[in-house]
Amino acid sequence: SLHQAIEYLDQQFGFTCYWAGFNNTVWRITKCWLDFYDLHFWSNVACVNRNSHEVRGVAERMEATFHDTLAKGEVNLRDFEHRFERKDH
Repeated sequence: SLHQAIEYLDQQFGFTCYWAGFNNTVWRITKCWLDFYDLHFWSNVACVNRNSHEVRGVAERMEATFHDTLAKGEVNLRDFEHRFERKDH
C-alpha cells in the first residue's frame, strides 16, 4: 500500500514524502497519514531524502513550502472539479 511504502521510505532511508499540490503547495504525507489517502487515484508524490547533505536545501524548502501551505488555510484546498481554477480570477 502507499502507506506502507511511505513508512518504509521514512524508516529505512530517511525520506519525507509530500503530495504535490496546486499553486505552489505541498502536503506532507510522512507522519501525517490519513486513512482516506488510500484511495486508488492518480496523483503526484514527491519525496526527498532529509538525511542527504547533497539535497538538504531541497528538503528544507519542501518542508517550508508545506508550512506555508498550512498557513494559507483552506484557500489551497481544491476538489477534483475545481483543481485547475486559478486563484486570481
